[in-house]
Amino acid sequence: MGEWLLANKEYFESLAALATAFALLFQLPAFLIGRYLADRNKRRDEANAYIRHMLDSDWKEEGRAVLKKLNQSQSFDPSVLTDVERDRLFKFMNEYEFLSLRIRHKQIDEAQVKRWMHLQTIHDWEVAAPLIMELQADRPSLFVEWTSLVKRWQAPT
Repeated sequence: MGEWLLANKEYFESLAALATAFALLFQLPAFLIGRYLADRNKRRDEANAYIRHMLDSDWKEEGRAVLKKLNQSQSFDPSVLTDVERDRLFKFMNEYEFLSLRIRHKQIDEAQVKRWMHLQTIHDWEVAAPLIMELQADRPSLFVEWTSLVKRWQAPT
């Protein structure tokens, strides 16, 4: 038996190489799929946490109240607001900008956020749009992420 093994040494070396190649061939896709699923789950967990933050916050209602006040006065100049109102308004708008930025950089699952906050995000942007346009006249980079997200979500699919 030992002589036969020695005589067929190349056969066993080739078989070992093939076994190694097959092991790598099957493990690589499993590794890549596992990595993709881990990244996706992380983005979904981040989306869930952010959605809870958005739904459970008083700042959102405070910001909407300030926006409503601005819209009723037909003055879209934030300088007419008190310091507290201005802080509440910009915290509200910056939260949407930050959310939009995280979505664009794929740090958070867009599909999940869209399912939960699609109408709310678009409605709040539409209410804030006159103020955003006024602010962008002086600083075009303000709230561009939020604006871009809303335009993408409003586009027919």
